[in-house]
Amino acid sequence: MQTINHLRSLGLFFIFAYLITWFIWAPYYMPSLFPVSWHVDPFFHYAGLAGPLLAALLSTAIQNGKAGVRLLVHRIATLGSSLWAILAALGIPFVIVLLSQIISAIVDHEPISFRGLGTSREMPGLSWFTFAAINIFVVGVGEEAGWRGFALPRLQGSMTAMKASILLTVFWAIWHWPLFFYPLSGYYHMDIFGIAGWLFSLLLGSILFAWLFNSSGGSVLTCAIFHGMMDIMFISAFPNTHLASYNGMLITILGFLVINRFGAQNLSSKERVTAIE
Repeated sequence: MQTINHLRSLGLFFIFAYLITWFIWAPYYMPSLFPVSWHVDPFFHYAGLAGPLLAALLSTAIQNGKAGVRLLVHRIATLGSSLWAILAALGIPFVIVLLSQIISAIVDHEPISFRGLGTSREMPGLSWFTFAAINIFVVGVGEEAGWRGFALPRLQGSMTAMKASILLTVFWAIWHWPLFFYPLSGYYHMDIFGIAGWLFSLLLGSILFAWLFNSSGGSVLTCAIFHGMMDIMFISAFPNTHLASYNGMLITILGFLVINRFGAQNLSSKERVTAIE
């Protein structure tokens, strides 16, 4: 019975997440139906990122009522029980970019520079504070409340954390497809090799999010901080042109270290978090 409830909940969630986000992102893949300026308007990009959060709240309310919504909101609003998970969420993205800068300085003779940190090529007029707040509380919470706060615990109820992360990556990747029509996104100019690399990085990211989610006792906020910090560090307008490939390499290494250290069962030293229904 619990498995059936999980499948019903997940079905509702994925349908809602896709419908809400894809409706908001419609100006990107159906530009002829909207004013020309909407095709390159970043507002729709960031508004669409609330889709997984809204889908999680709707699906939880339908399936689990007020008690389920309270549990989800608790996961979104609290940092969890692990101090090191919080520190990892804050520090790992900075360490990765620092190491990438050092590698690039050695290999490519690029100077180490953090000029451009906290600036966005998509919205260059933003202050550092606004850029950080958008990435943590709009991008991070908007996505992680759905993918990790709602979907991951239900998937982990019937499979290992590793299998859950792989399966969730598939649904997560499909959700992104309208951004491949958005000219200001990094997806727009990807070739087949770029897409393959992106899918692999998404999988490694899913594993790392599961690691932090389970290690923190189910804290969406910890995952949102990590997601936001990764975006801040990885999409900031740094002058160094080689960082992306080194960032990807280091994320890959970290992902394999997590799998090797904690194992596929829980991807954590703690038991994986499952939904209570």
